[in-house]
Amino acid sequence: MLALAAIVFAGLAVWQATYWTHAFALDNLRERSAGVLRLTVDNLGVELARFIFLPRVLSTNPALLSAVDTRADGVALSRADRTLEQIEGVTGAADIFLYDVSGTVIAGRSANGGPSVVGENLTGTPFFMAALEGRLGRFFTVEAATRAPIYAYSHAVRSRGVVRGVVVVVIDLGRAQDKFKLLSAEHEIIVSDREDVIFLSSNPDWRLQSLRPLTTADRKAIEFDGRYSGVPVGQSSIGIQPREGGLLTLSTGLSNNRPGPAGPEFLRLDRPLTKADWQVAILVDTSLVRRQTAVAGFAALIAVISLLLLIAAVYQRRRRVHERLAFQTDANIRLEERVHERTAELTETNRQLHASVLERQKAEDNLRLAQEELIQTSKLAALGQMSAGLSHELNQPLAAIRSYADNARAYLERGQTGKVLDNLSGIGELTERMARIIRNLRTYARNEKTPVRPVLLSDALDQAVSLLEAPLRDAGVALRIENPDRRVLVMGGDVRLQQVFINLISNAIDAVTGQPQRDILISVACEPEVVTCTVRDSGTGISPDDLGRVFDPFFSTKEVGMGTGLGLSITYGIVQLFGGQITAANHPDGGALFTLRLRRVMAIHNAAEGET
Repeated sequence: MLALAAIVFAGLAVWQATYWTHAFALDNLRERSAGVLRLTVDNLGVELARFIFLPRVLSTNPALLSAVDTRADGVALSRADRTLEQIEGVTGAADIFLYDVSGTVIAGRSANGGPSVVGENLTGTPFFMAALEGRLGRFFTVEAATRAPIYAYSHAVRSRGVVRGVVVVVIDLGRAQDKFKLLSAEHEIIVSDREDVIFLSSNPDWRLQSLRPLTTADRKAIEFDGRYSGVPVGQSSIGIQPREGGLLTLSTGLSNNRPGPAGPEFLRLDRPLTKADWQVAILVDTSLVRRQTAVAGFAALIAVISLLLLIAAVYQRRRRVHERLAFQTDANIRLEERVHERTAELTETNRQLHASVLERQKAEDNLRLAQEELIQTSKLAALGQMSAGLSHELNQPLAAIRSYADNARAYLERGQTGKVLDNLSGIGELTERMARIIRNLRTYARNEKTPVRPVLLSDALDQAVSLLEAPLRDAGVALRIENPDRRVLVMGGDVRLQQVFINLISNAIDAVTGQPQRDILISVACEPEVVTCTVRDSGTGISPDDLGRVFDPFFSTKEVGMGTGLGLSITYGIVQLFGGQITAANHPDGGALFTLRLRRVMAIHNAAEGET
């Protein structure tokens, strides 16, 4: 009876130890893998977002406009070719092509200096027709020759208000795939389309395979949009066999050295990339979890056996006094051996946990770098949006300077030196205006790395308004600033605080565009420790369903191609870095109201200027 009870007790103890160890190790693995998955999705999103405004900017390039206006001019076409080649080298785009309205390539070369593609035709393709209709075209495909996955954006080229051509920017997704092993060597990363066909993977053998057997409807959808250029896909499946708790096995192995009808056990985590209608998944081998579970079970078994042996020794001591000493000595020796083994096991487990902590710290560092890259991407996107207005702002002074110069030459020939000096003064004023515009733009574009420090709130606000002068005027927006004290100092950074105001004012401009009343009011209120700044517009306000998501990354209520969904998210992160707060609400009288609270610095203005 005692023996049976001991066996039951030992079994329960071992089962409890293995169960809880397995659950804890699996949860820890799932948490670490979720961080890698988020980082992978963010990297793909950044790769797609950093080229989204390039076609719109290129559509205003003088060389491209000249090429579409004078197709038969060989000089203009050669200049367009050189311009596209230079822009490819600067931006990192795989290819950039210029098409006429018939869908024929008139400028641009294939990647890596390959043969010319001039003369190829895209007539009737959905993303080309979208560009002709004034929308941002998107297209994903796999090249037939290289089987390399690419993503393309298209935008109409307008000359004198008429669509004359289309510019297409091609992105090489293979660079994003090369980063997969850098993100994590122990995870298998796959990216699939809406038909579950894998086109990006850390395992090259899985590319162009499917997560499941493809139906007839799936294959017709793939053939219809031509996304794989006739390359056979889905000829085989990696054979996912689901199990309980989010685990699965594969009918094929992770590599050629681990084949078999039933591969190892994996944990799978999925996350969508909604902007591209893709699904990103991570597979991680659970063999380490199983080893940890086995070690815990073995340790529990040893502990239970040791306890039972000790009880047996005490029992035997009562029965035979002479045998007690010998048995006790033997039991102590065996116990010491078990303790030594357990100590070694605990040391190894501690080492493994330390390695896991270091790995998590590395993942957090990578995430922090990705966030900084997102901030700079948002700034570049804002620069792209302002480029058209800034071009108009610079073209006007240039035309006036030329007119002043011609007049001065005429007056000089006539000997009217007084009027010559007046014209030269006008040229000086115009050049100073152009320099101020360029200086503000250069200051905003630089990647600020300085720590948080006291800055003048009015300076950052003035710089932001100066950069947005053209969009405000073009949209017919009346901007009013209520700032009782221009000497107010807050904790922040010159460029980053300027970016906060640019993002908030740009959103306000978009909100009032098309409204009968287009007003923006910026108010500043000072307290002993806090400065409160509000930005209110006369638009329709924010939907109650969207109020809780306006600061989420990649969330946008704008049309596709009109925004990245990063502006308010990055603004929120910058304000948090400053130690401040930002909230969004609807004003009782109508329109959206963003409230910014920053830490105030009580210092003398002159001293603050000396520090900065």
